[in-house]
Amino acid sequence: MEDPIPAAVIDEAVAPTIDWTPLYDKIIVQRLPEKEIIGGMVVPDRARQAQNIGVVLRVGDGRWIDGVLYPLTVQEGYTVLFSHFAGAEIEGHADVLVMREDEILAWRA
Repeated sequence: MEDPIPAAVIDEAVAPTIDWTPLYDKIIVQRLPEKEIIGGMVVPDRARQAQNIGVVLRVGDGRWIDGVLYPLTVQEGYTVLFSHFAGAEIEGHADVLVMREDEILAWRA
């Protein structure tokens, strides 16, 4: 059976051009490319949705709670699963999002 979450592959053409550093509990995620063929069937363009799986490119310093800085759970290079409406796109990079760590539903290293 095929692995439901593809292996993380960072697009080297995009990653170096992201020179932003996220603040606090924010992370920058690059969506993984969507599959055109699922289960042997070709999925038409109009039926496809944006992929909700991505790779963490950059992470902020952490979350401040009562004067204490707690580091983030996810780190650069982790594969993450997030909701369809999570994050905000970076202008000029439709497949790169800035989101809070708590918008992540699941992750794997």
